[in-house]
Amino acid sequence: METTPPSKPQEGNKKKEITPDLIRPELNIEKWAGMWRPAHDPTTATARVRILEREYPAKDGTRHKAKVEIGFSHLGELTTEDQKTYYALVKQWEISGHSPRQVFFSMRGLARILHKKWGTNVIDTITASLRRLRATPITWENAYFDAGSRETLEQVDTLNIVSELKIVRRKVDGRVTKEAGYFRFNDFTIRNLLINHTKPVLFETILGFRTDLAQLLYTNLDLIMADKRTYERRTRDLCEDLGLRGSEFARVYERKRSFTRAIAELRGVMLTTGMITAIEIERTRDNTDYKLTVKKGSRVSAGLREKPLFVGEKAQASVEGDAAAREIVLHFHKVFHGVDNANPQSKEVAQATALVAQHGFGCAKYIVDYAHTAAAETKYRPQTFGGILQYAPRAASAYGDIRRREQATTKFHADAKARRDFEALNADIAAKRHAQAEARLQALSPEEQHSLRTTVRTELLHSHWLNESSPLFQQVLHRGMIAEIIREMGE
Repeated sequence: METTPPSKPQEGNKKKEITPDLIRPELNIEKWAGMWRPAHDPTTATARVRILEREYPAKDGTRHKAKVEIGFSHLGELTTEDQKTYYALVKQWEISGHSPRQVFFSMRGLARILHKKWGTNVIDTITASLRRLRATPITWENAYFDAGSRETLEQVDTLNIVSELKIVRRKVDGRVTKEAGYFRFNDFTIRNLLINHTKPVLFETILGFRTDLAQLLYTNLDLIMADKRTYERRTRDLCEDLGLRGSEFARVYERKRSFTRAIAELRGVMLTTGMITAIEIERTRDNTDYKLTVKKGSRVSAGLREKPLFVGEKAQASVEGDAAAREIVLHFHKVFHGVDNANPQSKEVAQATALVAQHGFGCAKYIVDYAHTAAAETKYRPQTFGGILQYAPRAASAYGDIRRREQATTKFHADAKARRDFEALNADIAAKRHAQAEARLQALSPEEQHSLRTTVRTELLHSHWLNESSPLFQQVLHRGMIAEIIREMGE
């Protein structure tokens, strides 16, 4: 018999479900890690067009050349800091429900995602990064796979990672007090993201690297070693793959020094398909270069596994798990039998431990409440905790439905608030600009006011929609003068 579940799950405050911090950025971009220049490379001060090339086998057996040309703007080239910002936007896009339209964000929220302390420098850094993602042109030749048509496009001209970007800010006494906006990825990227032509990335791992080279190497290794256990590559060829052409990568010993610093951060780091168990740099047999050798350990997907605990941590986790299980059993005896101080049997604690391990603390507690409602309909009264386990599958499913509805409601309210904040910020800025324009109009000399009035009047009369004798004409004329001053202020 189907039963109506309790209206809301009763969450405990002792256990929180651990979810993997995986994001899924677009795969074409992930395949070309070299599009991101090291942010702290002194050569990035001189912006230039960079070209990355590689060959790949076609279906007919021939080899095709793929080429990606990364341009630059007055803001500079794309860097490893911009890669982190791009990942933060992907995370924001996922949080916002994978929308094909504009995604609203706050600058403070992006800073929080990137683990940056809020301040003027952070605002300026993130703003510059967003603008580079919007302004930097990227051309793809035989390199961009369109998942919609299932083919590699011969050429995609001037594709920008972000196709729409608007940022508005509010200042009080010269300090930024609020900053918000919206962004939208380009159409090709959105289409591939929605079709799931993506690659999983451990976002928190990316944020944890201290050196730019370690970040680039990790991005490359996580992709290359998805289906490999071992990997070797000469440092000279690896520099070509990653577009590294600075002075520190030109000579053999300088390359070795740079790579040695980077690989120290990569030992034992989790990949999305395992873990780097060994990574070394050693001389090649011909003694002309060094090579990077990497081994991947056999692990469950890194994004779905918690990091291993030390002995002391295991003991603490065991104590906490036992306490959570006992609380579930005590909750059962209180709900079903009205007993506040029951003495749980060891078998009941073991059953509750398994239930918490499988479903989480909040869901396990909800299963008890669900079972109490369902059992009452059939006048079933279990005496021990094991008697309610038959309800666990249906209860877990109902719990998941409730949680999804709650999350959808929370997301809806968060999106609505973001839109209201953005509109309020826009309205506030518009009001301030209008006030500034009124002040400028009053400050104009009589001759300048007459010239402006004549220009706007002529345009109004040429529009043929309003007669000069109309009582509204003077109001529209004044508004037109204000609009013209605002336009000049914007320029």
